[in-house]
Amino acid sequence: MTAIIVSILAALGIGGGVMLASGGSGGSSGGAAVVAPVNPGTGGGGSNTGGSIQSGKLLKTLSSNNIQTITEGSQVNMTKSGKNISLELSVYAPIKVANNSYQTNDIFQTAGSRKYVWGFTKPSPAVKTTFDLGTMTSSNVADFYAGNTKTQFLGTLTTTSLKQKTGMLTLTNENVTWTLTSNLALGGRLLGLENSDFGYYTWLSRYTNSSMESSSESKRYRRYSSGQFYMFDTSKQLMASKYNRYAATSNIAAFTGKAIGAINYLNNNCGGNSATNDLYGDITLSLNFNTKQLSGNITNTKFGNSYAWYDIALTGSINNEITNNSPNFLITNIVLSGSPSRLPIENNVVNHLGMDTYGSGVVVEGSSISKDEVVGEIAFTGHNTTLAGGNLFINTHIGFGAKKSN
Repeated sequence: MTAIIVSILAALGIGGGVMLASGGSGGSSGGAAVVAPVNPGTGGGGSNTGGSIQSGKLLKTLSSNNIQTITEGSQVNMTKSGKNISLELSVYAPIKVANNSYQTNDIFQTAGSRKYVWGFTKPSPAVKTTFDLGTMTSSNVADFYAGNTKTQFLGTLTTTSLKQKTGMLTLTNENVTWTLTSNLALGGRLLGLENSDFGYYTWLSRYTNSSMESSSESKRYRRYSSGQFYMFDTSKQLMASKYNRYAATSNIAAFTGKAIGAINYLNNNCGGNSATNDLYGDITLSLNFNTKQLSGNITNTKFGNSYAWYDIALTGSINNEITNNSPNFLITNIVLSGSPSRLPIENNVVNHLGMDTYGSGVVVEGSSISKDEVVGEIAFTGHNTTLAGGNLFINTHIGFGAKKSN
């Protein structure tokens, strides 16, 4: 097995953006997404429909005022009303430039000779999608919820997209309809988490009129992507003053759990996306509060229900100070090992563009030390020049949760 040291740009989703980006006006890169709930894994699944919330304990019992939602270390606006939650998504969306005139919001960046989608300019107001927690489709690794469909009529739309490796293509269409569909996956209920949750979302943004979908350029009017996040009860986050909580085990705490997410790609030769493949695996984490170091592994990693992908070794640092619900730890390096037959990543990966971490997470106190929890997120983007005509940017979004194991 060949180790690939991945030193690449983090890929993000809700609210912020670097290639999928982070913070402020960025968003998620053009990757790919399913537009209906899917059941990853080999276990059976089923649907629950009803007026009550079908979710983990966190969302069932707390208001959004007591829950912090984070992706790529940035706080995300999440609101809860009855059995519905709403999230701000950074997506491929229309930006108004004049009366009844719009343009698309891709942000492009260049790495060497390659141009790629870096993120999305955040629309104002932000795109908010509501997910119904009263209707759930469940598998053996995650619970899935459909988001409401958003539709907007646009008089004139100007799209700018990639053409070949470094070129650009600008097209104008009249009487266009913009549609956004999305889905949400949560892992906390199945893992038995009480004070936290984790997951990912997928979305499809498309522009249509009488001719766009039948056009040879139709792929340029669509974007598919995904993003990862975690949630926690802010009153139960482990503060730095309590880092001696694990004195009985030499201030080293081990956690085991699940990682769920999505993997997709953007072909920058033609601007086309693939459908998102759900990604899942097992995660182990060791937090050393003496040395302020983290280590861990994601193993048994599969995508698209059956295809084995890379194992992922994690290293990171524990923060000495927690302010305004900032993360307890950062993932500062990842190493991929294995030789997957599908969606392999080459050594020539995308470099950091303003990002120096791959994810973050928090430790959440339980009613006893044995019931403590960890939730977090990881995102990265790799490159491949040999698949589907070459110049693919492979985007990976992972949310994880784990329970105390020592």
